[in-house]
Amino acid sequence: MAASAHADTALRQVVCLIGGVSLADEAAQSRIAEFKAALTKLGWAEGRNMSIVIKSSEGDPEKRRQLAKELVALKPDVIVTSSTFETAAVARETKTIPVVFSTATDPVASGFVQSLARPGGNITGFSTNGPAMAGKWLQLLLEAAPGRHPIGVMFNPETAPGAGAWYMAELKAPASEAEVEIVPLPVTAPEEIEGAIARFATSSSPGLILIPDSFTVTHRARIIAAVNAHRIPAISPYRYFVTAGWLMSYGGALEEPGKQVAIYVDLILRGANVAELPVQTTRKFELAINARTADALQLTLPAALLARADQIIQ
Repeated sequence: MAASAHADTALRQVVCLIGGVSLADEAAQSRIAEFKAALTKLGWAEGRNMSIVIKSSEGDPEKRRQLAKELVALKPDVIVTSSTFETAAVARETKTIPVVFSTATDPVASGFVQSLARPGGNITGFSTNGPAMAGKWLQLLLEAAPGRHPIGVMFNPETAPGAGAWYMAELKAPASEAEVEIVPLPVTAPEEIEGAIARFATSSSPGLILIPDSFTVTHRARIIAAVNAHRIPAISPYRYFVTAGWLMSYGGALEEPGKQVAIYVDLILRGANVAELPVQTTRKFELAINARTADALQLTLPAALLARADQIIQ
């Protein structure tokens, strides 16, 4: 039975700012439904004791800033953000309203929290796919496609955490050890994607890494189509890229992320101090491989790699 919710007759308000995808996006709808269902189980029901406002910046920096201002002006009880950039936009507007991020890259370096164990301010949440993952992406890509050189890293410096520099820095040592060149592929507009990939495809035997970035998530269909058209093996942190035709993904997997965020929202609504709610990091990582794409790229994937995969799309 659901726990009894806040006794006050006034509706508690939760606002959500997501980025990188529209509210009509299938993945976004699934995550929102999971979040709302979890809140219902915790005793919070829209229209009865809670109101929920959800907005998306759709990866637009100016829209993100404006929506952050508008949502903070509502003076909600809790703000939920979907990524590093949405969290940063909200953090610039309030130092008092509790904020829960569903994912953020290196929240300490981003200035959101003092430490993971004790955030110390008005922001906490969940962290996956930080810069330390970059070396693992390179390792897996070279395992799937040995001898690839150079390796491109595509990102939008206006939307990628640390403008992409955090991940590029983490790639230096493993790239040197593997004796491969890392080539940054910055893009700042959708129409630049195909050209950047086409030019990079003229390299001897290229491979590609996508780092966490709301821009590349928003425009993933264009990126996947261009990468596959030029037969470039590629890896990203996100499994839903693989189900859409990307070669492989490896990333942190929070179990029921919508439920996890709902639990923190519930705790805050019931009086918990956000400054003392620790940032939770993923303990589970998932490897997904699209075998059909591997065949199209004429790759013979090692049996040891396939044996470690959590999901193989045939």
